[in-house]
Amino acid sequence: MIYNLGFDGEHEHIDVPFKDKNVRLAFAGFDIELNVEEYTTIDYNNIYGELLTIATLINRVGIWKAEAEYQYDMARLNYQRHLAEISESLRKTLITEVNDRTKYPSNDQVNNAAFTDKTSILLKGKMYRLKKYHAVLDAFYWGVQNKSTKLNALSENLSLKPVDFESNIMEGKVNGYYIKFENRKSILSNN
Repeated sequence: MIYNLGFDGEHEHIDVPFKDKNVRLAFAGFDIELNVEEYTTIDYNNIYGELLTIATLINRVGIWKAEAEYQYDMARLNYQRHLAEISESLRKTLITEVNDRTKYPSNDQVNNAAFTDKTSILLKGKMYRLKKYHAVLDAFYWGVQNKSTKLNALSENLSLKPVDFESNIMEGKVNGYYIKFENRKSILSNN
């Protein structure tokens, strides 16, 4: 597998301070089967949780997108390097002697032989798979960006004071993060 978007057993924790308390965000990883709609659809019951986690989701998906682009570019470079090497080799092996005259292969003959080489076909197939993965992550990235834009528009009508987050945010999984308050009772009693 080229990309492992699954949960690896280790949680990444980010503590976000609110007054004298912390909200702990724990990135739980993504399931092996990722429901993209879950991450690109706004949970209107937990707008504050969405606002709190959307930036980290955009960052994480952006990093995956960059990694997918890098993997594709490296596969493309490897394919082109192989074509150059095999073409040079084929140019020498496709030389024939006809009536005591040396006949050199045409560029088309060399290119056709290079493109039909088994390794070339495998490398090009890998390159196309990586291009597809990059396109999928690119679409996911823009879906999350669109969600962020909508959340920004919604947040214009909300109070964004820490106390409002404390009283309105719901614990649970939002954008791949588990939100859990430390000492929630004491936080809510400070209102």
